[in-house]
Amino acid sequence: MVEILQVDPTRLKILEAKILIVDDQPVNVLLLERLLANAGYRSVSSTRDPREVSELHRSSNFDLIMLDVQMPGFDGFEVLNQLKLVETSGYLPVLVVTAQPSHKVRALEAGARDFVSKPFDFAEVLVRVRNMIELRLLHVAARAAQQVAQAAVRARDEVLGIVAHDLRSPLNTITTQLELIRRRGSHVEAVGAPLTRLRQATLQMDRLIHDLLDVARLDAGQGLAMELDCVEPRALLEAALEAKRERAEEAGLTLAIASPGPGPNGEPSAQVWGDFVRLLQVFDNLLGNAIKFTPSGGTVVVRAVEDPGEVVFSVTDTGAGISASHLPHLFDRFWQEDARDRRGAGLGLAIVKGIVEALGGRIWVETALGIGTSFYFTVSLAAASVAAIPPARKPRARLEAPRDQFTILLAEDDNGARLALHELLQDEGYHVHSAPSGEAALDLFTTHASAIGLLLTDVRLGAMTGIELARRIRIERAHGPGMPVVFMTGMQLPPELAEEACVPKPLDLDELLAVLEHQLAVNFVGH
Repeated sequence: MVEILQVDPTRLKILEAKILIVDDQPVNVLLLERLLANAGYRSVSSTRDPREVSELHRSSNFDLIMLDVQMPGFDGFEVLNQLKLVETSGYLPVLVVTAQPSHKVRALEAGARDFVSKPFDFAEVLVRVRNMIELRLLHVAARAAQQVAQAAVRARDEVLGIVAHDLRSPLNTITTQLELIRRRGSHVEAVGAPLTRLRQATLQMDRLIHDLLDVARLDAGQGLAMELDCVEPRALLEAALEAKRERAEEAGLTLAIASPGPGPNGEPSAQVWGDFVRLLQVFDNLLGNAIKFTPSGGTVVVRAVEDPGEVVFSVTDTGAGISASHLPHLFDRFWQEDARDRRGAGLGLAIVKGIVEALGGRIWVETALGIGTSFYFTVSLAAASVAAIPPARKPRARLEAPRDQFTILLAEDDNGARLALHELLQDEGYHVHSAPSGEAALDLFTTHASAIGLLLTDVRLGAMTGIELARRIRIERAHGPGMPVVFMTGMQLPPELAEEACVPKPLDLDELLAVLEHQLAVNFVGH
């Protein structure tokens, strides 16, 4: 009795496989066609001419070829040899049909994947057909996955090349300006401009690194760091334009705030609920793109319009516009529009979307080629978010005692950074002991335990991490005054440090000093 395969959704691809029957005997062809049709196979074709098999496979890419071996003038072994020339996947999907036992081994050696014997056992034929098609589809899927992976590697390499270029540009500025300073020696007036350029280059590198970390957090499904508070829309627009005014003037552009006027859907009279710094980051990216892609003499306008429960912010330029085919990819990570500028790693708009959505808003774009582009995003009104408002953040404590009463233990494995930070802290009035490793820092603490009032440590120190160093020191201080710790990190903050005082690298000295002062003040121990 013939086994009939049932049409199952999981087997749908198998039943849709393309099958070619090659046999010079019409009765064999008819028998196999009916057998496969009754089993549910939907794409079965046949030929009695073995000479045309390779060309048929070249054009149709069959998932299975059922090939008779004994055919006059041009046997199955010659067909196998021709098929090897046109099969590009490395998997020859040939099921040999033969009545001669000696032909089976020879056919397998010639590249066939399996065989069935004449006269046919129908159940055996269907099982072997199904198994071979499954293997073929698995091979095709694996090859497709390999191609996707290779494409991803190529894309990664391209992005890394762009990022490497973007990092090397400010590094080149830094090294060049340092050489200028070295050559100018002690002439303070002459080194002012190079120092300014150094600061700009380091800020450029810092921004790229922060963008990469933000993308890593978004890809990992982690929320972006936010400090939510009430934000005045007008003040946000003014701050955003002020940050880009010099760059716009250099590009010959006009920046403006468009006031929609009072009344319904007019200029907001209420505050929004968001993170001022993150919202500035959104405007920084949107305004940066608008300035980059708007020709000299153009205009870039920002506005804020109040809608029920939210404010709609927008950035509108008079640039070239964006092609409709590129719109679906606009917010993709590491994607850039070839027709526009290729500078940058293609992270800005992906991060913008992440920030807006993290604040509960939405973002969209309207564009017309040759006319310009408008980006819109929404932020909820503070009144609409009152239930989500946490208790007011306490201001940082101020240190009442002179700084020279406190000794800081500094642990940093980068020699240059450690020496510079040691001198900077001493210049600010602190006493400092510094060490290049966790082990060396622990030895210093053992020697000067009674004097040390705070541990300032890098998170990554080598064998003994900053986290382990802090734990060991706090254990030794368990029965004495507490030990405030400030961690420094250039990477994503580990979960175990969520409640700890941390400052990101590269360090903002003012921020670092404020954090140190606060930690010493709330854990006041005079030394």
